[in-house]
Parts: sequence; structure tokens; C-alpha cells
Amino acid sequence: PGSVRWNIRTRRRPVKPIRSLDFATPVLFSRIVVNHISVIRDSYSGPMVSGDITTQNTPAQNTPAQNTPAQNTPAQTPAQFEQGAPPGTGSTTPAGPDAPLQLTSLSPSRAGDFKTCPQLFKFRAIDRIPEPASIHQARGTTAHLALQRLFDLPRVERTPERLYDLFRAAWTELRLTEEYQALFESTDEERLWGISSLELLANYFSIENPAAIDPDERELDMLEDLDGITIRGILDRMDRDENGRLIITDYKTGKAPPEKYALGSFFALKIYALLIRSRTGETPAEVRLLYLQGPTLYRLPIEDSMLDAMDRQLRALWSAIQRAMDEDRFPARQGPLCNWCSFIELCPAWAESGSNQNGAAAR
Repeated sequence: PGSVRWNIRTRRRPVKPIRSLDFATPVLFSRIVVNHISVIRDSYSGPMVSGDITTQNTPAQNTPAQNTPAQNTPAQTPAQFEQGAPPGTGSTTPAGPDAPLQLTSLSPSRAGDFKTCPQLFKFRAIDRIPEPASIHQARGTTAHLALQRLFDLPRVERTPERLYDLFRAAWTELRLTEEYQALFESTDEERLWGISSLELLANYFSIENPAAIDPDERELDMLEDLDGITIRGILDRMDRDENGRLIITDYKTGKAPPEKYALGSFFALKIYALLIRSRTGETPAEVRLLYLQGPTLYRLPIEDSMLDAMDRQLRALWSAIQRAMDEDRFPARQGPLCNWCSFIELCPAWAESGSNQNGAAAR
């Protein structure tokens, strides 16, 4: 009680030992270039060309590990690693007893909610209705905390085994919180979840060599005034490449979208790049979405014109949200994603159509 210990090698069917992931041996990757997005996946096939997608096997960069300690960044509280925005990142306050709500700050997550469905934004940012915890949210929260702490270690100690230990330790902390203490019905269910989580973490080492990275920032809590609008959020990691250019990386434990839909997934990262430019005066060279499932790495080069467009989009969203609050009008947008929405039984659109029961059954 109070601690957890899983072993990824205790599964019934044989698995490849994690210790075989050795950076002394080059690992082959497949680099797929789709417009300005680069996708890196495990590859076991030869070079191929298909339509506009060019695939070419290239060895991973073999950077020898150095015995240089990482920056000693203090670990932050577990609440900062929850999937989505923490409380207050879509902050609203009343200007007076009878005055309408005023938008005081906006996060990338809540901005994305409003784009997807204004009613979803209202449920989360204004009504602040609690959402039930899920095993996927727990995995994402714990993995983010473990990956942050991995870079507290000296370079030579950033191994798969140490990452697994960090994940176990992080979950030992989180599983006792009110949010997660009743997440699993049995110890066996929790253990199976833990083993699958460790297998997912193993994929991280096929994309990056953490011994070659010393982040400038990890889990950076940002709050920036962009000339009249206040944007806040938590940036997973920022470091510099071999040429000294700023790179922003966001970890994802969910499934990567298909290439043709990947560009929309960079919405939050472009906001973070805008905030970094505002804070430091330096434009990041690239943003990256690192999906542990697959694994897949999406990369997007950043230009000032792109960030200028994002600034205009944020201002338009801010105005639209404020107008919705003034009018108390948050229309729901029905679609396939509704079946995965925590608020489907409360949604007026589903109640009016009489299809909320069907939607709940589909889930």
C-alpha cells in the first residue's frame, strides 16, 4: 500500500527486453515530409515514393552521451500536468453584481474548446463542471511528470529503466489524490494499466536520445499580456538544437492524427511559440508534437508571419468569447466527437434533439 511496482517484462507473451534499446547502435527511422510537416516513425521497409509523400530510411542521429548534469529544475506539483488546461486557464470574472462576465485570461486548451464547440467552452470555463477522471488522463498526467523529472538526472542516467522508475514514483504520488484514488476497481486492473503505460513510455527512446538534450525549460507556466489580451498555458519543454535554435516540444500519450489532419494539431504549440516570442523577443525555429503511440513525431517550422496570423486569430477568438458571454449565447456544435464528450447528457443540443440517450449508448 502506498507504492507501486510493475515490471514490463512480466507479461505472459514474450516481449523484446527494454535493455536492448542501445543508442550506441543507430536506429533506422522513416522520415515522411508532408508539406511543411515532418513525420518520423519506426521503419522496417526500404525507400519508397507514394504520391506526394516521400519516404526515406535514415539513421537516427547518434549523439554520444555526455556525463553532464541536466539543469536542476525543481519538480512542480502534479496538478500542473493534467491533460487540458488547469483551473483558471479560461478565467472569467463578473464586473459587478448584475454585470456580464468578463474574460480575464485564455489558455490554448480553452481557446480550442471554443473553436470546437462554444457550449463545451461554457461547461468547462464558465460553469466549471467537474469531469470524471479517466485512465487516459491519468496516464498522460503521470507520463508528463516522469518525462519532466527524467531531465533532472545526469545525462548518463536518462535510461528507460530510470524513466520507468520515475513513472512508478509519480503514480505512487498521484494515485492517492482524490481525483485518482478510485480510478481502478482492482489491483490487477491497475497493474495492467501500469504495464501498458511502461510499454508506451518505451517508445519515447525510439524518437529521442534524452542523453543528448538539456532543456532550457520544462513545464513552463506562462502568463503573457499580448497588448490587451492575457494568454496563459503550460509549455512541456523548450530546448535548442545543434545550431542554437529554439525548439518547443509537446508530449502526447494519445494517438497521432493522420498526416492530412496534423496541421490543426499545432494550434496550441503555435500559441506557445507566440508567447515565447513575446517574452524573449526570439522566434522559435520549430515546434514538435511527440506522440508516444506509434511512435510519431510531427515537426512544423515556425515563421514570424505564422505567429502574426495566430495573434490575429487569438484576438478574434477573444472577441467572440466575450460577445458570447455578453449575450449568454453558446451554441452547441454536434458532431462525431460528441460521443466522447463528458457533458453529452447535459448538452442542450442533444436534449432538444432527443438523441442524448443514443449518444450515451454509442459511447
